[in-house]
Amino acid sequence: MLLLQRLHFSFAQVLEISKAFNYPWDEIPIYGFSLCIPIPFLLEMLALHYTVSLDKKYWSHAALIFASLYAVLVTANYVVQLATVIPMTLKGNLKEIDILIQTPLSLFWDFDALGYIFMGFRYIVCCACI
Repeated sequence: MLLLQRLHFSFAQVLEISKAFNYPWDEIPIYGFSLCIPIPFLLEMLALHYTVSLDKKYWSHAALIFASLYAVLVTANYVVQLATVIPMTLKGNLKEIDILIQTPLSLFWDFDALGYIFMGFRYIVCCACI
């Protein structure tokens, strides 16, 4: 399931880069498919935690914590972009939500980046589970 969601995300990314759609349809698939990744990702980490041997549980638990941090940060970002930023932008209320827009070096850009940094930490500690 996670692989299918990643493929959808990749397809949406190619469409966005190729400028196949105009706003908001260039952003809705990216945020929408990205929103489908955190829950299966967490379940994957939970399954790993319950399948590793007892001596590796510390590391799998750490991986689960980092995966949870990733999920919270990116989910908050994607929900704000889909439920607030895009609708308010379409209504022409850009000034009211300026702080919420995900642009380079913005608050939600940082949330997204920090989420993926935690995903990277999860990978590092998962290596100890193998």
